[in-house]
Amino acid sequence: KPLERRVAGAKLTTKGRVYKAPGGFRKLVTNGSFRHRFAVPYAGRYRLRARLKGDQAGPDPVRLGVIVDHERRALRALEGEEAQTLAWTLRLQRGRREVELAFLNDYYDADHEDPGERDRNLALAWLELEGPLDPPALPPAHRELLGGAERLRWERFPEILRSLASRAYRRPARKEELQRLQALVDRTREQGRSAEEALQLVLTALLVSPHFLFRSELDAGPLGPKARRVPCDDWQLAARLSYFLWSSLPDAELRELAAAGKLSGPGRDQLLRKQVARLLDDPRAEALVELFAGQWLQLRRLDEVTPDPKLFPGFDEGLRDSMRAETELFVTACLRENRRVSELLAADFSFVDERLAKHYGIQGVQGHRFRRVRLPRDRAGLLTHASVLTLTSNATRTSPVKRGKWVLTALLDDPPPPPPPPPPLP
Repeated sequence: KPLERRVAGAKLTTKGRVYKAPGGFRKLVTNGSFRHRFAVPYAGRYRLRARLKGDQAGPDPVRLGVIVDHERRALRALEGEEAQTLAWTLRLQRGRREVELAFLNDYYDADHEDPGERDRNLALAWLELEGPLDPPALPPAHRELLGGAERLRWERFPEILRSLASRAYRRPARKEELQRLQALVDRTREQGRSAEEALQLVLTALLVSPHFLFRSELDAGPLGPKARRVPCDDWQLAARLSYFLWSSLPDAELRELAAAGKLSGPGRDQLLRKQVARLLDDPRAEALVELFAGQWLQLRRLDEVTPDPKLFPGFDEGLRDSMRAETELFVTACLRENRRVSELLAADFSFVDERLAKHYGIQGVQGHRFRRVRLPRDRAGLLTHASVLTLTSNATRTSPVKRGKWVLTALLDDPPPPPPPPPPLP
């Protein structure tokens, strides 16, 4: 059965000015959008639904667009003012897909004689993605688990347990570990339960195991003062690579290389560089920017900073999201293009959408799609990004002290010492 993932309007990321409305709706009173990143398990057809209401005014009905990963997929008019559910069928690729519902034709005429004809707005209660609509008989992960078979059979469990445990533990499963899992399967069968229930119990046991929850690196060497540094084995190297670049388990290619001992064997340097390039070229490498760069550059703190709305009325959630996206796209480009570390501070390019371009005063940029732009030398690098300047400012003014501390901490790894203790009281 296709999965349904519904997100309430209050939990969606927004662009534009948004207010609460009765019935759990969120109302856009300017051009803008509601958006969310959905996990798409594999490529195929999906159905997007939205619960909507329109405040109609002016000569045209409310018009809205569906945008996927900054690419417009559909346009539609919302007729009438009663709440209704609209649906679209979209073809999506596997991965994390940003789905956006945009309000395109805001209208306001304060002088209209009919108060009901003065303001055109769009309100949304929830956004839902259903799919895939035409999944195969078994998802790819299930077919891989069963070795291509259409049914789960008891006699295949030893092979399945070895494969599952080795993937979960990120190393070859030991004999005693497999024996414990097989004993769990045998007890389930003796109780008259199905093979599917046995597999569910096995998966539960694996997912709560410390060997899965913690990326441990153990060796047989002595502890304490006699401890010595030892090189990582191939399985540990594979896990380090995949968790640093993907925040996830090693894939089949890394596991095969680890099993063959090639990650630490002759020619390892060239092979490791090749694997790093391959992993960075995969969509799963988005996790490196979102998690590692978000922590390193302190972008996670951007949500905690809100400039004074009286002094900066143009700042809203949409602009905040565009600021963060600019820095994430910039860091991604530096990584994938193998640029020098110094270009993080000196690169003459960045990424903007229409909202951020207006904020910077850059001409000729329209639409929600981010595009690469050249910048003058005085705007080079991270230090001029709106995200960094915002999170290192106070609500009403800039803060050279905060910015200096950020440079020392995030870029130079030399945080300033704590302030000296207060002088003793007389």
